[in-house]
Amino acid sequence: MPSRFDSLAPLLPLPGPAPARRDMTGDPAVTRLMVSWLVALDGTTSVLTRDGMRPAGELSTGDHLVARGGDEVALLATHRLHFRALGDLAPIEFGRGVFGATAATRLPPAQRLLLEGWRAQQACGQVAALFAAGDLVNGISIRRCATGTVTSAVCLVPERSATVSVNGLWIRCRGLDDPDLPGALRAVLPPPDPFMRPRAPLELPLAGAEQARAICDAPP
Repeated sequence: MPSRFDSLAPLLPLPGPAPARRDMTGDPAVTRLMVSWLVALDGTTSVLTRDGMRPAGELSTGDHLVARGGDEVALLATHRLHFRALGDLAPIEFGRGVFGATAATRLPPAQRLLLEGWRAQQACGQVAALFAAGDLVNGISIRRCATGTVTSAVCLVPERSATVSVNGLWIRCRGLDDPDLPGALRAVLPPPDPFMRPRAPLELPLAGAEQARAICDAPP
């Protein structure tokens, strides 16, 4: 039985090197998958790279992000997305100072943030844990921006999964090594480097919505 993603076949990459940036606005199914599974940032959001903090909108294929612990992760591609800020596509805005954010930062609801110390301990009894941005909304310092207007984002595609810094927040960035990456999404992304050495996955607990409520009303 055909799936709803069969229509993605025309978006398969052509032979040859992938472009530095691709505009992926033509298929809403692809856009939804990218926002849900990959890192989608406002173009002005600062990302920690080997050259220091750089706006996400300036990043391109071959740039290197600095992961937590000091390792570097190469970007295989970046994609520009345009979508209406509604439902599970409406970004979550973290106010300046919240969890150490150096500026107001918008993240997709499914984006996972790394929280450590007393917050993780209070929520789930762990030294560190990952929290979905949408589960942390408190309506004040962390709010859902469901404007219904067309918004833009830059989607980053790293060679492998890593925890990276954006505006001072540590977020989990899924890469092509993620075994759960949907096949329909993998089909429209550049192939991974066949010589890339696999790394052990980051073993961090994923907090649920109930656990997130224990800290979403806490002060920044």
